[in-house]
Amino acid sequence: VSVIDTSILTDVNGCDSTIITNLTVNPTYTVDVYDTICSNASYTLPGGNSVSTTVVYTDTLNTVNGCDSIIVTYLTVNPTSATTVLDTICNGSTYTLPNGSTANATGSYPVTLTNRYGCDSVVTTTLTVIQLVLNTPHTNVLCNGGSTGSINASASAGVYPYNYTLSNGGTNNTGTFTNLTANTYTVTATDGFGCTVSNTVIVTEPALLTSTTSMVNLSCYQSGDGSFSITPTGGTPSYTFSTSQGTNNSGTFSSLIADDYTYTVTDANGCTDTGTITISEPNEIILTVLPDSAIANLGEGVQLLATTNYDPIAVYNWAPALGLNCTSCANPTAVINSSFTYTVNVAVDINGNTCTTSQLVPVTIIPNYDLFIPNAFTPDNNGANDFFEFYGNKKGIQYLEVMIFNRIGEKVFESNDIDFKWDGTYKGVLQQPGVYVYTINTVFIDGERKEIYKGGVTLIR
Repeated sequence: VSVIDTSILTDVNGCDSTIITNLTVNPTYTVDVYDTICSNASYTLPGGNSVSTTVVYTDTLNTVNGCDSIIVTYLTVNPTSATTVLDTICNGSTYTLPNGSTANATGSYPVTLTNRYGCDSVVTTTLTVIQLVLNTPHTNVLCNGGSTGSINASASAGVYPYNYTLSNGGTNNTGTFTNLTANTYTVTATDGFGCTVSNTVIVTEPALLTSTTSMVNLSCYQSGDGSFSITPTGGTPSYTFSTSQGTNNSGTFSSLIADDYTYTVTDANGCTDTGTITISEPNEIILTVLPDSAIANLGEGVQLLATTNYDPIAVYNWAPALGLNCTSCANPTAVINSSFTYTVNVAVDINGNTCTTSQLVPVTIIPNYDLFIPNAFTPDNNGANDFFEFYGNKKGIQYLEVMIFNRIGEKVFESNDIDFKWDGTYKGVLQQPGVYVYTINTVFIDGERKEIYKGGVTLIR
């Protein structure tokens, strides 16, 4: 209570000292303060201390009058929260965070929210984005129009197990697709989480294996010089070529006879193309020789004749030239002294090629030395036996000498003519009937025989 008090006191000198006390009583204060903070914050009390715990704090302060003032702080520390969320999405998807923002990459995303106390609540989202990887090695079709293609798909970086789907049909868990034709395929892999990834695979095929051929026919009948060449296109190099004549890598086959040939072209993938080619030949030169084996008496000529189915373009040549009247004709005459064998060669131009054939022609000469000398004649000009002459193989005689003598030894006729004829006259005068002596010397053309014929001939009138 504030009062005024008067006091009289005696000082050291014994004098009264009056003291008037005017007392004012100032009040003290007690204040309650209620406050809240978040757990991640600090609170400064009135006394300046910083606190962060829920408790009742008392601070004594001096008022302006120097009196104590008590402040009681009722501090409530409200909690904050820190939450971790684990989540997974597929590549290409978008994840919405608690604050409404989005994310699409693997990482940690902290988001601060306000809880019911008004304090921060941190939600950390650990996001995993599945980056599914798909490998799709493939094998192309080996042969045009075939179905040997395949795809061997393999997924990774996802959640096992995986399933694989082919756009043109078929689903499996191995990733292997076989018996495929040339085409464009889409392979889709789906993992255990449901994520998908797709690849486009182009399965190709080689161009159709075909072949063209060129050939050379035989130049002559049975000449064995035919050939053909095969040129492949398409398929997959390199190539092998097979016929009944063998196999090679060039496609050229030579030294062939006339025939039908079936060939097979095989490429590096085992694809084949088959065809047939015909190698032809010209007609055979058919040579006919008449006679094919000639027989003649010594001194006689043999007429030979060669013909072919290619006349008149056939060219003939006879060899050797011995005894022949021509060597480049088809029909020579041979006059020889002993047996001999000729060769007739024939050449024909067939399509610019000289084709030939030949034949042996044996000519047999009979060594005929027979002569007949009559023993009488009648030179009366009646056309019968008017001359003295001899008969036989005159053509075989190379040299002749004839002499005729009368009975007194006088030579009345002489000649070297193989075809002599004595008409019974001497110096133009018809001789008397009687026996006349003759001598005939002969040398045959083969040189192998010489004869002297002696005898008598009767001239009759």
